[in-house]
Amino acid sequence: MESSKPWLCNPSIRNGPLRTLTRAASRALAGALPGVLAGLLSAAPALAGPSTPPPGATAESCPIPPKAGAPLRDFKPIDDLYLVVDKRRVAAELFRSETAGAMLVISPALSAPMVLRAELLFTVDRAAIEKQADGVASVKPGAALKPLGKFEIIADSARFNAEGHQAELLPTPPLLGLRQAEEVKSHNPDYVEGAKKYVPDAGAISALKKEQRAVTVRIFYGSWCPHCAMLVPHALRVEQELNASRVRFEYFGVSRQFGRDPEVKKAGVGTIPTAVVYVNGREAGRIIDDGSWRSPESALRAILEGARTPGLGH
Repeated sequence: MESSKPWLCNPSIRNGPLRTLTRAASRALAGALPGVLAGLLSAAPALAGPSTPPPGATAESCPIPPKAGAPLRDFKPIDDLYLVVDKRRVAAELFRSETAGAMLVISPALSAPMVLRAELLFTVDRAAIEKQADGVASVKPGAALKPLGKFEIIADSARFNAEGHQAELLPTPPLLGLRQAEEVKSHNPDYVEGAKKYVPDAGAISALKKEQRAVTVRIFYGSWCPHCAMLVPHALRVEQELNASRVRFEYFGVSRQFGRDPEVKKAGVGTIPTAVVYVNGREAGRIIDDGSWRSPESALRAILEGARTPGLGH
């Protein structure tokens, strides 16, 4: 995220929900809880735009979803929220659909699946939910929706009454501090799929495997940040490819107010994700811009080749 727009990764700072933006920017911001939930309050039509956002898309406001009558399909599993029913955290499958501008909640603690859209709450028959092999869900066309009233946004949560039960959707606490890859993947399972899909540059990987110096790549990122979700999985895949090399990776999770973190200040990090590369204990360079993050192994190779100086050399 650009440091000049810290509110893009900070859900406590946002403009009014009636400001317009591109669909690509809307998708890039889809992981910010208040942005998504505030967007569900609007029934404004979607704006035309590319179906796949470029990394680093920016916007001037929170996402505005399609109109309330859009098909209830393309619900993708999410892990940045969790469900509380009657003040107790419960097992639940949570989905978000940009196509529908809605959320789908399925839990054994609820009598039926819930759909939240355009400020309204509905139940739908479980038999009307179709799931694909990749986990994406849809509501069958023509399925009856039973209205239950409205839900409300309070601070960073969505609250509703589910047939006598008080329910709440809350943001998953971020993963903070110094972590290893397995912790990162466990906290954000979607990173695993992103890492599998990424294909590193073979030449860069081959060169990095030959590195004889002690190299540490410390990645500052936010487990809550949609921009990081697009880019950090690349590093996870590169780490996997370099498992037997002298290149080591570590991940430093930050909060939404990451500018206040002492370690972030000490490292001089103003945008996330940022990878700080150390050679023999000294900083040799950083991976910051989106172009570099699209191929972090190539950026790392360039940094290490440029670091062969008397001070950082062999």
